[in-house]
Amino acid sequence: MHEQSLTVLTTEDFSTIEGMLHREGGPTGPYALPLLHKLRSATVMLPSDIYDDAVTINSRVRFRIDDGRPEERTIVALTQQEMVGLTLLAWTSRALAMIGMRAGQQAVVRKLDGTAETITVEEVLYQPEWQFRSDASPSEPVIEQMEVDEGGEIIPFNARPLRRGRDFDPPPGDNDPGPSAA
Repeated sequence: MHEQSLTVLTTEDFSTIEGMLHREGGPTGPYALPLLHKLRSATVMLPSDIYDDAVTINSRVRFRIDDGRPEERTIVALTQQEMVGLTLLAWTSRALAMIGMRAGQQAVVRKLDGTAETITVEEVLYQPEWQFRSDASPSEPVIEQMEVDEGGEIIPFNARPLRRGRDFDPPPGDNDPGPSAA
């Protein structure tokens, strides 16, 4: 079991939580205390260096609430990714508590009614950062071999410099005047 106070965040997770803090009213917003605590108590690591048993955003996690049955969820950052019963949004108290925890760690989470529950991370079943590490186990390929259809057509992409302002020519048939019309 890891020491309870150890929280590790990837640089991306740190930025996501920092963005949540700013979107929710900054240091005086309704979620300020747990967000600030997470940011201030964390050790920030590059995604390539994060522990394989650390919970990150988009990780699939097996956890337990108090003495209840184990549950499995994927922690997601966007409401568009939410699937009831399969995911936990990162800004919920349970998910926020688990982000940065490692397997075996516990945290006490306050519910809306003021009562506390203990959340225990039992296992990180999938972690996207670990899946793409160069030192990942050779028995689990990072990229599967793909078959290529030999009859495919290659379409060249001609890069051109981005033109801004009055010199920009919209594509033919595009009648959207763009942001300047707002």
